[in-house]
Amino acid sequence: MDVFLESFRPGVMERLGLGPSEIHKVNPKIVYVRLSGYGQADKAAGHDANYLAKSGIMTQFRFNPDGKPGLPGNVVADYCNGSLATFVQILAAKKLSNRDYVVIDSSMTHNTAYYSQPELLAISDNKFSPYLGKIAELE
Repeated sequence: MDVFLESFRPGVMERLGLGPSEIHKVNPKIVYVRLSGYGQADKAAGHDANYLAKSGIMTQFRFNPDGKPGLPGNVVADYCNGSLATFVQILAAKKLSNRDYVVIDSSMTHNTAYYSQPELLAISDNKFSPYLGKIAELE
């Protein structure tokens, strides 16, 4: 399986003449992966801390003595998205797609948000959250 992975902001590859349609003319079976901070629909720039904050997972990093969120020592959103979520999306696209022309729009923020699910489940079950404290009982 051939994969073409690009991580520029939306529109850059088209300006360079290397968008999905141009690449698929050269190799129609290639999986074209667009890895960006917020997906191709959002042209905003960002970095790992931005993706963590917007995805809601930043609250899970409590390194400061005052309990406020702190920055992790590593690029968590990059690891969550680039090394796991995007890899799974590539495999799923090849397995589930019956066509050769495959383009994946992989968003760092959206894929990182997946990892906040255990926290959201704890809140929905009215349990104690180590990050937010005792959750009020819902009536």
